[in-house]
Amino acid sequence: MSIRDEAKSKEQLMNELNMLRQQLDNFRSHEVNLRKEIAERQQAEAAWQASEERYKRLLSSVTDYIYTVSIQNGRPIATSHGPNCEAITGYSWLEYEANPLLWFQMIHPDDRQMVLKQSAEIIAGEPAIPLEHRLIHKDGSIRWVRNTPVVRKDEQGQVVAYDGLITDISDRKQLEERLALLHQVGQELTRLRDETAILRQVVEAIKTVLQCEGAGCGLINDTTRELQYHHHPGGQPASAIPSDQSLTQKKNNNDHHPHQVLNVSNGSQSGYCVPFWPDWAGHSKVFVPMVIGHRVIGVLYAISSRARPFSAEDRQLLQTLADQT
Repeated sequence: MSIRDEAKSKEQLMNELNMLRQQLDNFRSHEVNLRKEIAERQQAEAAWQASEERYKRLLSSVTDYIYTVSIQNGRPIATSHGPNCEAITGYSWLEYEANPLLWFQMIHPDDRQMVLKQSAEIIAGEPAIPLEHRLIHKDGSIRWVRNTPVVRKDEQGQVVAYDGLITDISDRKQLEERLALLHQVGQELTRLRDETAILRQVVEAIKTVLQCEGAGCGLINDTTRELQYHHHPGGQPASAIPSDQSLTQKKNNNDHHPHQVLNVSNGSQSGYCVPFWPDWAGHSKVFVPMVIGHRVIGVLYAISSRARPFSAEDRQLLQTLADQT
């Protein structure tokens, strides 16, 4: 091989090496860009998921939505529902568009004539009065709503449309029903003279008002100072338990707080002293004192399969029953 050929061969090798280096640099640059693109997509996906979660939380907190009914020649011709309708009814606005009769079908059968009457009165130009009625949610549950109409008229005073504000009042209605039941129980208790009948009535009221599986009461024996359970879940025999065990927060706590409300969640693990009825271990329990003057005479309690504490409203209702007993 001549010197010229050898030099040419080296030059070719150098060129090829430079090309390979260039390709390697290109690959590295492409890899960096690809990794950056993947990271950006992952960030975008995470942001989208976070946005979806925020939307779901916001949707679940919404208690109002607006619908509009268009009127022509005294007859409704179209109905549109705002996007927040899904939070209250479970149905999206697209489902309402796909089924024009859905708004009527979801009204509780016992309330449909009342709603139709309200609509007819609005179209006839009569005063628009808010109406409270029930809806059947997409999941089958019953929701109470307040339907507040706002009428729109043309220059001649003819009704051309009306907007309705739908507000979920289920919690308020449930509280009203509970308070009505408490009042009824209070009235019935005033007519009872037998202690056993009174306690039985109160226990049944607890299960109804708090919608729980078990309830009961115990009275402190004035002689032994033991808490005798007279009514309890499952029809099991009453047991005599020292009052400090059921009215003290912890097994190893020597402080006695007889006026304290105990709210026990997942009783088998909480450390609270609930030493009776092992079948109910792991259930949520709430105890409230029955007091005459400054003297504790017993306890009322409720037991639920929900592995979470009873609400403050539940505890207040139970205390109200205890105060009436």
